[in-house]
Amino acid sequence: MKTTSIWLVHETLHMLMLMRNTIVVHGGHDVRCFTNSFDVIELVLRGTSPDILVAEDRLTGMPGNDLLTLAGSMDDRCRGILLVSPGAAGCSFQRHTVVEGVPGFHKSLVQTIHAVANKNGMAQGVIASE
Repeated sequence: MKTTSIWLVHETLHMLMLMRNTIVVHGGHDVRCFTNSFDVIELVLRGTSPDILVAEDRLTGMPGNDLLTLAGSMDDRCRGILLVSPGAAGCSFQRHTVVEGVPGFHKSLVQTIHAVANKNGMAQGVIASE
């Protein structure tokens, strides 16, 4: 059975580890972490990309929204989830979003990953729903 690959992009190592651990605890096996957009773009250009890319919108150099758009245009199987700040206007984003740092953030992240994986016919049961 194919495992859904999930890449996390966040500038804060603490947040990367918290998100990664949450995803692994809920059944994610192929999780990679990055602290900047450029490493992700380099890998996608070389032909390696995730099934699901989760990116912080406030990344330095290339905001997460731009990263998801660029990665998706280079590999149309790559689905994006954007992490936004509590004050962000949700209507301005045309992709799955999860509000970062609010109560229930990690549960929302896992549920969104699960929904994206199921919607796109990715490996079933990779992220256990709660």
